[in-house]
Amino acid sequence: MDNKFEGTRVDLGDDLVTQPQDVAPKESKAAVAREETADDLLRSAEILMGEGLVDDAKKTLRRIMIQFPEVTRAKARLEEIQESEIKKIFLESVPRKKYGDQDPYEANLKRNREDVLEQLEKDLKLAPDSSRVGFQLDETFVDFYQELESKMGGASGSDRLDLGFALFEMGLYGLACKQFELAISDADRGLDAAAWFGYSLLLADRPFEVILALEPFVQDTRIEQERRAEFVYLTGRAFESMRNFEQAIFFLQIVETWVPGYRDTSDRIASITERFGEAKK
Repeated sequence: MDNKFEGTRVDLGDDLVTQPQDVAPKESKAAVAREETADDLLRSAEILMGEGLVDDAKKTLRRIMIQFPEVTRAKARLEEIQESEIKKIFLESVPRKKYGDQDPYEANLKRNREDVLEQLEKDLKLAPDSSRVGFQLDETFVDFYQELESKMGGASGSDRLDLGFALFEMGLYGLACKQFELAISDADRGLDAAAWFGYSLLLADRPFEVILALEPFVQDTRIEQERRAEFVYLTGRAFESMRNFEQAIFFLQIVETWVPGYRDTSDRIASITERFGEAKK
């Protein structure tokens, strides 16, 4: 039987079997994306800022900090944005002191009996375990406290802190506040006193006063960042206590940017974010 394909030539195409040419392969989209530089992202962030898309700009800057940790400009720019936002928040949400108003930071050393007794009653209600307080709510303690105050007129910041710690340990947060506030002017222990003052106010269920008291420290760029984060953290806690979840998240995110892993910041942000979502429903 004749093979009908015999003698038939199949053209394989010499051009296809010749030596391969030096043709550069096309780059994938992923490869092109990987080549996006930190400068490109920084420019994008500035464009977003110019368009008023501040949150998107901050996200872009955080992306740079993760992808290009050696580029310090991103962190510096993010901090500038956060500083301006902090000032704006305090200007808009914290009432300014009017001329003639009593200075909230002035120490009032002369406490009358009614004031001390009223504060003591509040503290005892706030104490997590009232059985820890080793005295009865009576005139004896009021007399003791007033006598102690009169003897500590010229006490040092350290002495005030020690007394504040003792009152704090008893759960008497309101009375502890007064001692910590008086110690803020101490040159060596002032920042310690301010932090304890804010924390005591928070536990005494006075969050708005926390925001007022810590505002100067939150905005003071001369304080080293790690130390300043403590005041920003407490401010965030105060906003959380007031159920202003948006501002709470804002301040806590600043802490997380400045000092990653600070206290319970990450867990608290997650918890507040969840509650914030539920509150908006």
